[in-house]
Amino acid sequence: MNSELSTKLYERFPDLYRQHSLSMRETAMCWGFDHDDGWFDLIWMLSLALEDEAKTTGTVIEAVQVKEKFGGLRFYHSGSTERTHNLVGTVERLSEMTCEVCGKYGQTCTRGGTWLKTVCKAHAEELKYDWKEKE
Repeated sequence: MNSELSTKLYERFPDLYRQHSLSMRETAMCWGFDHDDGWFDLIWMLSLALEDEAKTTGTVIEAVQVKEKFGGLRFYHSGSTERTHNLVGTVERLSEMTCEVCGKYGQTCTRGGTWLKTVCKAHAEELKYDWKEKE
């Protein structure tokens, strides 16, 4: 994700993303948000919900790594509750229907038989991913 969007998240949710300034020996969050900009809104909404859960329960919740893997968002964190588990799972599933590039409706597509990325039809064409029309 670009640095401007990353900074918005770090500044608005300093407790959740406090690990971003730690070294790679301490956290994988040091690499920032390792995905494209299209998932920003999903992460913003998740961050609001996790902040609310932390305030409500007193649980210290910290993002440890946020990245793309197998075409979907992966949000690893410490301080898990049943609600955080459900929230993260929901957003991870939504990412599999959200273009990682622009945030519009998308689907997980392949390129070269091995590379996976969730993209809209336009970005599938632009980035040379195989788009399959849903029946």
